[in-house]
Amino acid sequence: MSGRGKGGKGLRKQGAKCHRNVLRDSIHGITKPTICNLARRRQVKRISGLIYEEIRGVLKVFLVNVIQDAVTYTEHAKRKTITTMDVGYQSINQSIFILYSAFHSVPPSQSALQDAVTPKSIIL
Repeated sequence: MSGRGKGGKGLRKQGAKCHRNVLRDSIHGITKPTICNLARRRQVKRISGLIYEEIRGVLKVFLVNVIQDAVTYTEHAKRKTITTMDVGYQSINQSIFILYSAFHSVPPSQSALQDAVTPKSIIL
């Protein structure tokens, strides 16, 4: 023992530096292959290199709007957890029809509303 106590290795001796995570916007988690796979589902053959950032920007704006409205429904119900039905009611309110298994059985009160508006289809 060198008698230094619990102070560590001192000022001059440093251990190996860890690999640090670079902070970035979470929208960059939507990678190029993910965007390509979504485009391939809609029979897109080629994608320009400049389109990826544009798609991320449009997707971020869309998701912010969806989440804000879903949070409004959640707060009105005095809950802290957003449910799939909150997103479903938000999509009906915005006249966006999401084709997903949770929303296939639409309550009778909402079916007349969906027939009245022409929905934009989003396939997940």
